[in-house]
Amino acid sequence: MFKSYLISLIYCSTALILGVLALFEESETLDIVLQNFYLVLPKKIVWLILCFLFLFFAGVSLTFQLFRKPMNKYLFLIHFIFTILGLMVIHFAVQQEAPQTAYNAMDDSLPKSGPVNWLEWVNLASYGLIGAQIVFGINILLSILWYRKKAV
Repeated sequence: MFKSYLISLIYCSTALILGVLALFEESETLDIVLQNFYLVLPKKIVWLILCFLFLFFAGVSLTFQLFRKPMNKYLFLIHFIFTILGLMVIHFAVQQEAPQTAYNAMDDSLPKSGPVNWLEWVNLASYGLIGAQIVFGINILLSILWYRKKAV
């Protein structure tokens, strides 16, 4: 029974996890700076936005399943994995960019590694997220077109 709704269940479970993260998030903020544009959002709001986005993905895949136009499972996997990986990289990079105020004398004695350019990682993750959403759109189009050919 659940096998036909597996895609929707995976999206819903991810949305549930993101909703729980939103409930337990402390009062940290996410600062977004793009040239002259500056936006400060509480991380709780960001988690809720992502939660509703995954609920939207679940709703779209459930709608296609109910109208007997199932979405391609391989394109779903590509979309899901690239979206989750992109969000994880961006989340990790934002945490690494947080200023460190505590100074430890041991920091001078530790071997220094080359600086990590987190902006490059965020750019790559953003391209991956955009590509994943394009794959989701292609999956929708293929589901519509494949059903038309099958019905004719």
